Amino acid sequence: MIIKTGILFLMTLPIFLTAYTLNINVKDIDTTKKGQVIAKIFKEHEQKGFPLTGGYSIKFDPKNKQQQIFFRGLNKGHYAIVIFHDENNNNRLDKNSFGFKEGVGYSNNYIYFPSFNKSKVSIVANQVINIKLNY
Repeated sequence: MIIKTGILFLMTLPIFLTAYTLNINVKDIDTTKKGQVIAKIFKEHEQKGFPLTGGYSIKFDPKNKQQQIFFRGLNKGHYAIVIFHDENNNNRLDKNSFGFKEGVGYSNNYIYFPSFNKSKVSIVANQVINIKLNY
């Protein structure tokens, strides 16, 4: 009985250790602007804060018009991504009465305040997506 339990545990262990990588090609970065580019990924249970608060962030310098970033260690599930050019380095996406003041892009390349559901991508394996920044 103990051996069977141990074998069952070993057989189910890879299910819990499976983690995926999301490779994002960030396109149309304006390299003439100051500041950093911030990419934020939100899990489905964090969708209330999307796209402004919460999520896990990666920052990078806008050296090229197109750059690749990676979110590693993702479990299966639904995620939404927002990427913005934080020109004033205040670590947030700034808005004005017309929309966002900084370049921004979302998963599924929606424009103008998409919901989590319109932006979500399903992670079931390693995957590559493209996100275009709109200024």
